[in-house]
Amino acid sequence: MNEFLFDKNDIDLIKIIWSQNPTKIWFEHTRCVFEYVSFNIELHVELAEKFLIETILISEYGNKQIEQYVMTAKFEKINSEYKPSSVAALISENEKIIEISIARTMLSFVKPKQFAENKNSFQNDSFLINPKLASEKISDKQYLVDVGIKIHTESKILNCFILENDEDFDRNEYFSDIDLNYSELYEFININAS
Repeated sequence: MNEFLFDKNDIDLIKIIWSQNPTKIWFEHTRCVFEYVSFNIELHVELAEKFLIETILISEYGNKQIEQYVMTAKFEKINSEYKPSSVAALISENEKIIEISIARTMLSFVKPKQFAENKNSFQNDSFLINPKLASEKISDKQYLVDVGIKIHTESKILNCFILENDEDFDRNEYFSDIDLNYSELYEFININAS
């Protein structure tokens, strides 16, 4: 099984976010920005791996190559002032962070299925499962992936992680007054500041 997990730099930046509350947290389509006075920490979506899952003969004229991808999230410290873009949404300002958890999932891919009614169309399936709930090998292509963080502030929960191996954070309900139950899909690993 391949792994795309947070490295020491990522963990160190998460601990800064936890121990030194950002003045503002911004949400954009492919990144969350944790704003400080003299620097920023950016959590962004990136392509971890793209691979050919299968080549299928679709007719006497040629083959169709079916590709899949694995998305992950990475942290970066930026030593400049953050300038919000026109799509940036302010999701938190001067709020104390109570807890941060890493969102980790096991991503599995299965062979594509050709539709009977249209030989040029295929169904590509991938699915997520909480790694703690995976009791056996599900497919030949499996990945253990850190996909972001969940933050508990004094007043809300910020879901700063990728849903369903998407290429952005857009499908996520990025903040909520309630703790959305994703426990079947993600393992949430609590981080402390020390």
